[in-house]
Amino acid sequence: MKTKAGAFWGKTFSSLKVPNYRLYFTGQSISMVGTWMQMTAQSWLVLTLTHSSTDLGLTVALQAYSLTIMSNRGRLRAGPGPGRLVTAAVIAAGRKPRGRAVDLMIAATAVAEGLPLYTTNPADFTGLDALIPISRHRPACPHEQLTR
Repeated sequence: MKTKAGAFWGKTFSSLKVPNYRLYFTGQSISMVGTWMQMTAQSWLVLTLTHSSTDLGLTVALQAYSLTIMSNRGRLRAGPGPGRLVTAAVIAAGRKPRGRAVDLMIAATAVAEGLPLYTTNPADFTGLDALIPISRHRPACPHEQLTR
């Protein structure tokens, strides 16, 4: 099945139609460029001052250390357990988890962190009542109403 190139790019960047996401995406892009510039400048400064490849390697390793430690900590904390619990609860409720990936990720995060789940559509989380408290959230503004 062939698709037009315009259709592909339209789907790929469709999230940029939302103004708040555009602001977030632009801010994150600028922040990431700044981070890269800082890392490059810091590494260059260390190499210029010390002329030591060992010190340069140590600097680069320490720059990535916090990210590595935090990502492993999060992985170990959440683990595969909450996802399996949520999927098993959905299957036990007689529902199919396949088309519910985003809902299940949200629920698994809430289970892992021990947080209640606030949603505008509690029916999306049927069968998970035993794992987490689910509360209906009513939108504060009419433009936040979801259409289904």
